[in-house]
Amino acid sequence: MAPAAERVTALVARAAIGRRMNGIAKFNRPSARSAYAAANTPSTGVATRSSAASEEAEEAVRKDREAQLAAREKAQRRARWATVAVFLIGLTALAGALYQARETAKREALMLTSAAKRAMFDRRYDTAMRVALEGLPSPGSSPLTLGWSTLQMQGLEAQLAGAAQLSPLLRALSGHGGAVLSAAFSPDGARIVTASNDRTAQVWDAASGEMLRELKGHDGAVVSAAFGPDGARIVTASDDRTARLWDAASGELLRELKGHGDRVQSAAFSADGARIVTASFDRTARVWDTASGEMLRELKGHSAAVFSAAFSPDGARIVTASFDRTAGVWNVSWGMTVRGEDLVRRTCAEKLIGAETFTTQDESDPVLTGRAGTNPCERRGPFSAKYWIDLGARIWDLVATSHT
Repeated sequence: MAPAAERVTALVARAAIGRRMNGIAKFNRPSARSAYAAANTPSTGVATRSSAASEEAEEAVRKDREAQLAAREKAQRRARWATVAVFLIGLTALAGALYQARETAKREALMLTSAAKRAMFDRRYDTAMRVALEGLPSPGSSPLTLGWSTLQMQGLEAQLAGAAQLSPLLRALSGHGGAVLSAAFSPDGARIVTASNDRTAQVWDAASGEMLRELKGHDGAVVSAAFGPDGARIVTASDDRTARLWDAASGELLRELKGHGDRVQSAAFSADGARIVTASFDRTARVWDTASGEMLRELKGHSAAVFSAAFSPDGARIVTASFDRTAGVWNVSWGMTVRGEDLVRRTCAEKLIGAETFTTQDESDPVLTGRAGTNPCERRGPFSAKYWIDLGARIWDLVATSHT
């Protein structure tokens, strides 16, 4: 039995040695050595875990950055929508404010129109003009304000035109010694000629009212006087049965037109100034040559005194008016509107001279409260420099008043 046991023991030892040698051979392989080194080196495990943590941190940072970008884009979208909403709200508010401003302007215009009508009814024409000017568009007004074409402005314009037409006397021309029987402007409107029963005609400066010339020579009342179309000559008609032609500048007598059998009631030039027609109580009208004073034609046919005679614009006809209750048309062929800003300008320049500002009496009308001392002729809108100058002056006055 002993040998058998020894053989078993030898086989077991040989198998163990074989297994060991086989393990050594496997260990000598590169991959095995690397695996062994990796398994038995402590720093390799730490590096692996650190790399995984770094990747996780980078992933977390990336996700956080994406979340921040998403939140920022969302906030920007909200801000854009909020801006649009604010703009729309502001635009709506502005449109509402402009609408209310126009409606307020319309109501004020209607109130001023009523005030102007009351002033017209009371024959306070200066007040009516000031009231209308206060409400009408002023130079430099905003394009958004009520314009001349609106009904409210047209009503005020009508009141201004009516008051200007009916406004009181601008000036009195005093100097005649008797009743003044006729008055006429020169063609350029710079002079006026008057005829009086004091036997004279007088020439006046239309702007100042100063008498420039006195035309003397008639032996009876001068009942008619008129300028020629060029303004250089004047013709007069008189109860002394004559008409006379005068130099308007010097007052020199140029021609005496004699021939009527009774007083001459009127005398007038043709449009070209070459002829003169006279009307007389002798029942006739006569046509005269201006240059020579020669009678060219006698118009007979009325059964009573001829009171006036005048040429047609083309000079081909003459119309006469008679006490016989008729007017005659004779063949002698051989031989308004101020409107808008111009109305405002002329009203201020020609009608409200020295009476441009509202008075305390005007303030008796509730609509005009607080306007005493203000001048509607000087109103300007916000698009003019004067508007801002006046506004600054008013603010300064308020500040100065508050400190006193």
